[in-house]
Amino acid sequence: MNAFNKKVNVFHACLLTDGKRCTVVGGGKIALRKTLLLLASDALVTVVSPELHEDIQKLVDQGTITHIAREFNAADINGNFLVFAATNNLETNQAVLDCSKENGVYACSIDRTWIDGDFVTPASFKKGDLSIAVSTGGKSCRRSKMIKESLYRHVEMVEDAEIMIMGTSHNYLSIDEREAFHLTGKKLENVAEMLMQVLGVHEFALLNTCNRIELIAVVSRSHSIEGILQRIMHFDKLDKGNFYIKRGYDAFSHLSVVTAGLLSQTPGENHIVGQVKTSVTEAVNKGWASGMIQQWLSSSLHISKAIRNVTSPIIHNQEIEDLCLQYLSTESTNWNESEVMVVGAGVIGKSIVEHLLDNGHKVTWCYHHNKPDISPKDNKQLTVCDMNAMKEHIGSADIVICATSSDGYVINMGHVPFFDQTRNTTIIDLAMPRNVSPDINETSGVAKVVDLDGLKHWYRREVADMSKIFELSKIIVKQHQDMYEKLTESFQGWNQK
Repeated sequence: MNAFNKKVNVFHACLLTDGKRCTVVGGGKIALRKTLLLLASDALVTVVSPELHEDIQKLVDQGTITHIAREFNAADINGNFLVFAATNNLETNQAVLDCSKENGVYACSIDRTWIDGDFVTPASFKKGDLSIAVSTGGKSCRRSKMIKESLYRHVEMVEDAEIMIMGTSHNYLSIDEREAFHLTGKKLENVAEMLMQVLGVHEFALLNTCNRIELIAVVSRSHSIEGILQRIMHFDKLDKGNFYIKRGYDAFSHLSVVTAGLLSQTPGENHIVGQVKTSVTEAVNKGWASGMIQQWLSSSLHISKAIRNVTSPIIHNQEIEDLCLQYLSTESTNWNESEVMVVGAGVIGKSIVEHLLDNGHKVTWCYHHNKPDISPKDNKQLTVCDMNAMKEHIGSADIVICATSSDGYVINMGHVPFFDQTRNTTIIDLAMPRNVSPDINETSGVAKVVDLDGLKHWYRREVADMSKIFELSKIIVKQHQDMYEKLTESFQGWNQK
């Protein structure tokens, strides 16, 4: 069997050759490469060959290595830690391997006799204290070299990497404008797959909430990568003022403020913490991110907790469901006697249903896939149905709250004939992308649709109030700047002075 076709399992190790005697038998180009590898690891190198490559001769003239100007003989093995058989003669290389084995010296051959040796040298490179080696078990040097060169480019980019956030939100686009940019289902998977192919994107997570779409990433510092990422995220279709790119400390600060809930439609809400954690967990599970993004998130969560501790006494923290119910209690006629349909059995839907039942409302709860777990005490005031039965119950509802997640409209013009035609039903759409067709609001005449932006405008806070809160958050992030520096050093460590 040809040695290069034989399957060989290798044990990877880094040899400590500092100050140890090592010999290279041969004086050509390959012998030069082996000599330089040994010198890079501080070995004491002897070259045995009657003739030398000019660059090996320079090393001899400089006194860097020792030269024995003759053909190999068995005595050359004595006292060595390892030996390279690097001549262009098969018999000589085999003799070097045989003599080394007899004397208990590690040996490696550069030709097809390599299979009789003790080790192979992988394609490798060093960057500061970082060493990277690629081995195919001696079978494909070209393949190892190609992978090594690709990794070298990657490491060069990691050395110059920084954290970055690219995104848009309700502060930059209206609900009609940003809906097309939200990432769900296959659209999210396609974007992630494209990001995985971009050299210079080292780790990333995709945050997709009802009011923001963000790429959270560790990327090459080169600004040329921004155009590629804008196209993948489809932000190249937006004017520059309709999305943001934050790098370095600005990105670090931004994620801390986002996680503190201060950039949500209801400032101070807590759902964003779970949403960011879920995005990062998904990224890790799918291989999009690992330690760098996780460390960044851990720092942001720590800082956001400090921000909340300071800002909570100033703002009245409200979740989106609280805002929804506050709106209805203020704007709805006969709110206390209203019958309510809640569509969606997730965290927000469940929270709304529990609040409504606690306050004596009659509730119809519509679910899609997972039927809610109902306790006996709820049954008198609660009716549960799946989406297919929604039309049978929607006519009795004074108010419909849509808190589900779907790629399409859960409530559309086809539902209009089933509303009570003698009154105007209020529909609250808490989803993004929207789950209630805006056409209902414009053409039905029997329903009023309020979406997330509508709630936001209703609940808009005084600018001076939020301005003070943002100033406080900046101070708190600045107090934790050492966390940013530690994060950056974790992937630029060899570049730090």
